[in-house]
Order: sequence, then C-alpha cells, then structure tokens
Amino acid sequence: MNQEEVQKNGEIAEHVIGLFREGNFTQIATQFGYALKSDREAAAAIKEDLHKSIKEIGETQDSVFAIEPKITIKSFNKSDMFDVLIEIVFQHHRGSLLIELVSQTGNELYLEDISTFT
Repeated sequence: MNQEEVQKNGEIAEHVIGLFREGNFTQIATQFGYALKSDREAAAAIKEDLHKSIKEIGETQDSVFAIEPKITIKSFNKSDMFDVLIEIVFQHHRGSLLIELVSQTGNELYLEDISTFT
C-alpha cells in the first residue's frame, strides 16, 4: 500500500469515527453496510451491536467516544481474502471497543465487525 492509499484509508477511518460519535448509524449503514447485520436492518444492527459492546466493557457511548482511538491500517496480498483492514480501537481500562472495516480485493470498504476485547 502506498502513502496515498494509507492517507486515504486514514481519512476514511476518521470519517467513520465521526459518524459513530454522532450516532449516525443510518449514514454508516448507507456508506459502509454491515457484514454482521444478519436478518436485521443494517443501521439498527449497528446501533444494537455497538450498545451491546459498550455495555460489555462497562462504559457509556459518551465515555467510549470521548477518547482518541488508535487506528491501524493493514494491507494484505491481493491473493488474500481481504486487501485492506482498518482497525479502530477505543481503549479503556475495563476493555476496548474494536470497529473493523475491510475491503475485498477491488471493492469498497465495508463495516465488518463491532466487538470488544480485554
């Protein structure tokens, strides 16, 4: 991945962070979809999974998004299932919120997962 692609993906990550901070789940769903929506409407699934994850780490939406996240952009070989992975991590003392966006080779980024880890 060249520097221009890294910068573009960083800007996309910042845009996604802004949408989550605003609680603009409809716009997130419209722009990025949601791989784990199952039979749910995408915006509702994003909101539900975000709130579930925030509850798991004992935080509130305001407290989670009050800190600056760590953004990691990874590039993979074109032969891999994904060619780009963007990880956005909001790290708190009780656990971390992870938002992942992926791109399959030649396709736009989409929201892959909202989860937590300790």
